Amino acid sequence: MTFNPQTGEAMAVPGYIGAQAALKGAEVQAQEEAKYPYTVGADREKQQTQASLDMMQVTGPDGNVYYRPRAQVVGQAGGGVGGGQGGQPFMASRNPSTVQAEQELNKNWVSGTFQPTIDAANAARGTLASIQAVRGLDLQTGWGTEAMAKGANFLVGLGFGGEEAQKLASNAQAFQSVSMDRLLKTLQSQSGPQTEGDAQRAAQTWVSLQNTPQANDFILDFAQAQAEMQARKAEFYQKALPIARRTGDLTEIDRRWQQVQGSIMAHPLMRKWQPKEGQ
Repeated sequence: MTFNPQTGEAMAVPGYIGAQAALKGAEVQAQEEAKYPYTVGADREKQQTQASLDMMQVTGPDGNVYYRPRAQVVGQAGGGVGGGQGGQPFMASRNPSTVQAEQELNKNWVSGTFQPTIDAANAARGTLASIQAVRGLDLQTGWGTEAMAKGANFLVGLGFGGEEAQKLASNAQAFQSVSMDRLLKTLQSQSGPQTEGDAQRAAQTWVSLQNTPQANDFILDFAQAQAEMQARKAEFYQKALPIARRTGDLTEIDRRWQQVQGSIMAHPLMRKWQPKEGQ
Protein backbone atom coordinates (compact mmCIF):
# COMPACT_ATOMS: atom_id res chain seq x y z
CA MET A 1 0.00 0.00 0.00
CA THR A 2 1.05 3.64 -0.37
CA PHE A 3 -0.31 7.14 0.43
CA ASN A 4 -1.87 9.57 -1.93
CA PRO A 5 0.32 12.69 -1.54
CA GLN A 6 -2.56 14.94 -2.49
CA THR A 7 -5.18 13.51 -0.16
CA GLY A 8 -3.04 11.64 2.35
CA GLU A 9 -5.24 8.58 1.99
CA ALA A 10 -3.89 5.01 1.77
CA MET A 11 -4.11 3.40 -1.64
CA ALA A 12 -2.92 0.33 -3.51
CA VAL A 13 0.28 0.58 -5.38
CA PRO A 14 -0.64 1.14 -9.03
CA GLY A 15 -0.72 -2.23 -10.90
CA TYR A 16 -0.76 -4.30 -7.66
CA ILE A 17 -4.35 -5.51 -7.87
CA GLY A 18 -3.98 -6.57 -11.51
CA ALA A 19 -0.77 -8.39 -10.73
CA GLN A 20 -2.37 -10.21 -7.80
CA ALA A 21 -5.36 -11.23 -9.92
CA ALA A 22 -3.07 -12.51 -12.66
CA LEU A 23 -1.07 -14.46 -10.08
CA LYS A 24 -4.15 -16.07 -8.53
CA GLY A 25 -5.54 -16.92 -11.97
CA ALA A 26 -2.31 -18.53 -13.01
CA GLU A 27 -2.24 -20.54 -9.76
CA VAL A 28 -5.82 -21.80 -10.22
CA GLN A 29 -5.16 -22.63 -13.86
CA ALA A 30 -2.04 -24.57 -12.94
CA GLN A 31 -3.94 -26.50 -10.26
CA GLU A 32 -6.83 -27.37 -12.58
CA GLU A 33 -4.47 -28.39 -15.35
CA ALA A 34 -2.68 -30.66 -12.88
CA LYS A 35 -6.00 -32.26 -11.78
CA TYR A 36 -7.48 -32.53 -15.27
CA PRO A 37 -6.26 -36.00 -16.34
CA TYR A 38 -7.20 -37.55 -13.00
CA THR A 39 -10.61 -35.83 -12.76
CA VAL A 40 -11.63 -36.73 -16.30
CA GLY A 41 -10.33 -40.28 -15.99
CA ALA A 42 -12.13 -40.82 -12.69
CA ASP A 43 -15.37 -39.45 -14.09
CA ARG A 44 -15.07 -41.60 -17.21
CA GLU A 45 -14.40 -44.68 -15.07
CA LYS A 46 -17.43 -43.88 -12.93
CA GLN A 47 -19.68 -43.48 -15.95
CA GLN A 48 -18.42 -46.65 -17.60
CA THR A 49 -18.91 -48.63 -14.39
CA GLN A 50 -22.45 -47.33 -14.07
CA ALA A 51 -23.17 -48.08 -17.72
CA SER A 52 -22.01 -51.67 -17.27
CA LEU A 53 -24.38 -52.06 -14.32
CA ASP A 54 -27.45 -50.32 -15.75
CA MET A 55 -29.67 -52.82 -17.62
CA MET A 56 -31.77 -51.88 -20.63
CA GLN A 57 -34.38 -53.80 -22.59
CA VAL A 58 -33.48 -54.51 -26.20
CA THR A 59 -35.11 -56.67 -28.86
CA GLY A 60 -32.79 -59.31 -30.29
CA PRO A 61 -32.72 -60.65 -33.87
CA ASP A 62 -34.92 -63.56 -32.73
CA GLY A 63 -37.69 -61.18 -31.67
CA ASN A 64 -37.23 -61.91 -27.98
CA VAL A 65 -36.71 -59.03 -25.55
CA TYR A 66 -33.48 -59.16 -23.53
CA TYR A 67 -31.90 -57.15 -20.72
CA ARG A 68 -28.45 -55.91 -21.70
CA PRO A 69 -25.94 -53.56 -20.00
CA ARG A 70 -26.33 -49.98 -21.20
CA ALA A 71 -22.63 -50.00 -22.08
CA GLN A 72 -23.29 -52.64 -24.74
CA VAL A 73 -26.34 -50.87 -26.09
CA VAL A 74 -24.51 -47.57 -26.68
CA GLY A 75 -21.49 -49.37 -28.10
CA GLN A 76 -19.07 -48.60 -25.32
CA ALA A 77 -18.34 -52.26 -24.56
CA GLY A 78 -19.09 -53.66 -28.02
CA GLY A 79 -20.71 -56.98 -28.86
CA GLY A 80 -24.26 -57.91 -29.76
CA VAL A 81 -27.03 -59.82 -28.05
CA GLY A 82 -25.54 -62.82 -26.39
CA GLY A 83 -21.94 -61.55 -26.32
CA GLY A 84 -19.62 -58.63 -25.74
CA GLN A 85 -17.73 -57.35 -22.75
CA GLY A 86 -20.28 -55.85 -20.34
CA GLY A 87 -21.93 -59.08 -19.19
CA GLN A 88 -24.25 -61.60 -20.73
CA PRO A 89 -27.83 -60.56 -21.51
CA PHE A 90 -30.79 -62.35 -19.97
CA MET A 91 -34.22 -62.60 -21.51
CA ALA A 92 -36.89 -60.12 -20.42
CA SER A 93 -39.71 -61.51 -22.55
CA ARG A 94 -40.11 -63.85 -25.50
CA ASN A 95 -41.15 -63.00 -29.01
CA PRO A 96 -45.00 -63.05 -28.93
CA SER A 97 -45.11 -64.66 -32.37
CA THR A 98 -42.79 -67.44 -31.22
CA VAL A 99 -44.81 -67.99 -28.07
CA GLN A 100 -48.06 -68.17 -30.03
CA ALA A 101 -46.59 -70.60 -32.55
CA GLU A 102 -45.26 -72.86 -29.79
CA GLN A 103 -48.58 -72.78 -27.97
CA GLU A 104 -50.39 -73.83 -31.13
CA LEU A 105 -47.81 -76.55 -31.82
CA ASN A 106 -48.09 -77.87 -28.26
CA LYS A 107 -51.89 -77.81 -28.45
CA ASN A 108 -51.83 -79.82 -31.67
CA TRP A 109 -49.30 -82.22 -30.16
CA VAL A 110 -51.47 -82.91 -27.12
CA SER A 111 -54.55 -83.62 -29.23
CA GLY A 112 -52.77 -85.35 -32.12
CA THR A 113 -50.02 -87.31 -30.36
CA PHE A 114 -50.22 -87.37 -26.57
CA GLN A 115 -53.91 -88.20 -26.19
CA PRO A 116 -53.91 -90.89 -28.93
CA THR A 117 -50.89 -92.46 -27.20
CA ILE A 118 -52.76 -92.63 -23.91
CA ASP A 119 -55.89 -93.95 -25.65
CA ALA A 120 -53.86 -96.63 -27.44
CA ALA A 121 -52.37 -97.76 -24.13
CA ASN A 122 -55.81 -97.97 -22.54
CA ALA A 123 -57.05 -100.05 -25.47
CA ALA A 124 -53.93 -102.21 -25.22
CA ARG A 125 -54.90 -103.30 -21.71
CA GLY A 126 -58.10 -104.80 -23.08
CA THR A 127 -56.17 -106.36 -25.94
CA LEU A 128 -53.82 -108.07 -23.49
CA ALA A 129 -56.77 -109.69 -21.76
CA SER A 130 -58.25 -110.94 -25.03
CA ILE A 131 -54.84 -112.25 -26.11
CA GLN A 132 -54.71 -114.50 -23.04
CA ALA A 133 -58.23 -115.72 -23.81
CA VAL A 134 -57.28 -116.70 -27.37
CA ARG A 135 -54.07 -118.35 -26.14
CA GLY A 136 -56.21 -120.68 -24.08
CA LEU A 137 -58.04 -122.05 -27.14
CA ASP A 138 -57.35 -125.59 -28.26
CA LEU A 139 -57.17 -125.02 -32.00
CA GLN A 140 -56.56 -128.70 -32.57
CA THR A 141 -60.30 -129.17 -32.10
CA GLY A 142 -61.09 -126.65 -34.81
CA TRP A 143 -62.36 -123.09 -34.99
CA GLY A 144 -65.68 -123.45 -33.23
CA THR A 145 -68.14 -121.09 -31.59
CA GLU A 146 -65.90 -120.40 -28.60
CA ALA A 147 -62.93 -119.62 -30.84
CA MET A 148 -65.01 -117.28 -33.00
CA ALA A 149 -66.28 -115.38 -29.95
CA LYS A 150 -62.83 -114.95 -28.42
CA GLY A 151 -61.31 -114.16 -31.82
CA ALA A 152 -63.95 -111.47 -32.40
CA ASN A 153 -63.21 -109.95 -29.00
CA PHE A 154 -59.51 -109.86 -29.91
CA LEU A 155 -60.30 -108.07 -33.18
CA VAL A 156 -62.41 -105.50 -31.33
CA GLY A 157 -59.30 -104.78 -29.26
CA LEU A 158 -57.43 -104.13 -32.49
CA GLY A 159 -59.99 -101.53 -33.49
CA PHE A 160 -62.61 -103.43 -35.52
CA GLY A 161 -66.31 -102.83 -34.96
CA GLY A 162 -68.35 -105.47 -33.16
CA GLU A 163 -70.32 -106.82 -36.13
CA GLU A 164 -67.32 -106.57 -38.44
CA ALA A 165 -65.18 -108.43 -35.92
CA GLN A 166 -67.72 -111.27 -35.68
CA LYS A 167 -67.76 -111.69 -39.45
CA LEU A 168 -63.97 -111.59 -39.73
CA ALA A 169 -63.58 -114.16 -36.97
CA SER A 170 -65.86 -116.64 -38.71
CA ASN A 171 -62.88 -118.87 -39.55
CA ALA A 172 -59.26 -119.19 -38.51
CA GLN A 173 -57.79 -118.11 -41.85
CA ALA A 174 -59.82 -114.88 -41.98
CA PHE A 175 -59.04 -114.15 -38.34
CA GLN A 176 -55.32 -114.59 -38.86
CA SER A 177 -55.22 -112.56 -42.07
CA VAL A 178 -57.02 -109.47 -40.76
CA SER A 179 -55.25 -109.64 -37.40
CA MET A 180 -51.81 -109.64 -38.99
CA ASP A 181 -52.77 -106.93 -41.48
CA ARG A 182 -53.97 -104.64 -38.68
CA LEU A 183 -50.94 -105.29 -36.50
CA LEU A 184 -48.55 -104.49 -39.35
CA LYS A 185 -50.40 -101.27 -40.20
CA THR A 186 -50.34 -100.20 -36.56
CA LEU A 187 -46.61 -100.84 -36.37
CA GLN A 188 -45.96 -98.96 -39.62
CA SER A 189 -47.87 -95.94 -38.32
CA GLN A 190 -45.45 -95.57 -35.42
CA SER A 191 -42.57 -93.16 -35.84
CA GLY A 192 -39.09 -94.37 -35.07
CA PRO A 193 -35.79 -95.22 -36.74
CA GLN A 194 -36.39 -98.99 -36.70
CA THR A 195 -40.16 -99.13 -37.34
CA GLU A 196 -39.92 -99.79 -41.08
CA GLY A 197 -37.36 -102.54 -40.60
CA ASP A 198 -39.44 -104.13 -37.83
CA ALA A 199 -42.52 -104.19 -40.05
CA GLN A 200 -40.59 -105.81 -42.88
CA ARG A 201 -39.13 -108.50 -40.63
CA ALA A 202 -42.51 -109.23 -39.05
CA ALA A 203 -44.14 -109.50 -42.49
CA GLN A 204 -41.43 -111.85 -43.71
CA THR A 205 -41.80 -114.05 -40.65
CA TRP A 206 -45.57 -114.13 -41.12
CA VAL A 207 -45.23 -115.24 -44.73
CA SER A 208 -43.22 -118.24 -43.59
CA LEU A 209 -45.69 -119.13 -40.81
CA GLN A 210 -49.15 -118.53 -42.23
CA ASN A 211 -51.21 -121.70 -42.73
CA THR A 212 -49.06 -123.46 -40.13
CA PRO A 213 -49.91 -124.42 -36.52
CA GLN A 214 -47.53 -121.68 -35.34
CA ALA A 215 -49.42 -118.87 -37.12
CA ASN A 216 -51.74 -118.11 -34.24
CA ASP A 217 -48.91 -118.12 -31.72
CA PHE A 218 -46.92 -115.64 -33.80
CA ILE A 219 -49.92 -113.29 -34.14
CA LEU A 220 -50.61 -113.37 -30.42
CA ASP A 221 -46.96 -112.83 -29.50
CA PHE A 222 -46.75 -109.96 -31.98
CA ALA A 223 -49.96 -108.41 -30.62
CA GLN A 224 -48.82 -108.72 -27.01
CA ALA A 225 -45.39 -107.22 -27.75
CA GLN A 226 -47.07 -104.33 -29.55
CA ALA A 227 -49.58 -103.75 -26.74
CA GLU A 228 -46.83 -103.75 -24.11
CA MET A 229 -44.79 -101.28 -26.15
CA GLN A 230 -47.83 -98.99 -26.40
CA ALA A 231 -48.23 -99.15 -22.63
CA ARG A 232 -44.51 -98.38 -22.15
CA LYS A 233 -44.76 -95.44 -24.54
CA ALA A 234 -47.77 -94.00 -22.70
CA GLU A 235 -45.93 -94.31 -19.37
CA PHE A 236 -42.89 -92.55 -20.86
CA TYR A 237 -45.01 -89.71 -22.26
CA GLN A 238 -46.89 -89.19 -19.00
CA LYS A 239 -43.66 -88.99 -16.99
CA ALA A 240 -41.96 -86.70 -19.53
CA LEU A 241 -44.88 -84.29 -19.95
CA PRO A 242 -44.24 -82.16 -16.80
CA ILE A 243 -40.54 -81.85 -17.69
CA ALA A 244 -41.27 -80.85 -21.28
CA ARG A 245 -43.79 -78.25 -20.14
CA ARG A 246 -41.04 -76.43 -18.26
CA THR A 247 -39.01 -76.09 -21.46
CA GLY A 248 -42.06 -75.11 -23.52
CA ASP A 249 -41.49 -77.68 -26.30
CA LEU A 250 -43.69 -80.75 -25.84
CA THR A 251 -42.58 -82.24 -29.17
CA GLU A 252 -39.22 -82.94 -27.53
CA ILE A 253 -40.94 -85.94 -25.91
CA ASP A 254 -41.29 -87.56 -29.34
CA ARG A 255 -37.58 -87.17 -30.04
CA ARG A 256 -36.63 -88.55 -26.63
CA TRP A 257 -38.96 -91.53 -27.06
CA GLN A 258 -37.45 -92.43 -30.42
CA GLN A 259 -34.06 -92.63 -28.73
CA VAL A 260 -35.25 -95.23 -26.19
CA GLN A 261 -38.09 -96.90 -28.11
CA GLY A 262 -36.08 -99.88 -29.29
CA SER A 263 -37.13 -102.59 -31.72
CA ILE A 264 -40.32 -104.55 -31.17
CA MET A 265 -38.47 -107.56 -32.56
CA ALA A 266 -36.20 -107.38 -29.50
CA HIS A 267 -39.18 -108.05 -27.21
CA PRO A 268 -38.72 -111.37 -25.37
CA LEU A 269 -41.83 -112.83 -27.02
CA MET A 270 -40.51 -112.00 -30.51
CA ARG A 271 -36.97 -113.27 -30.13
CA LYS A 272 -37.94 -116.87 -30.70
CA TRP A 273 -39.35 -115.92 -34.09
CA GLN A 274 -36.05 -114.50 -35.33
CA PRO A 275 -34.46 -116.54 -38.15
CA LYS A 276 -31.69 -118.77 -36.89
CA GLU A 277 -28.18 -117.96 -38.08
CA GLY A 278 -27.60 -119.39 -41.53
CA GLN A 279 -31.30 -119.51 -42.42
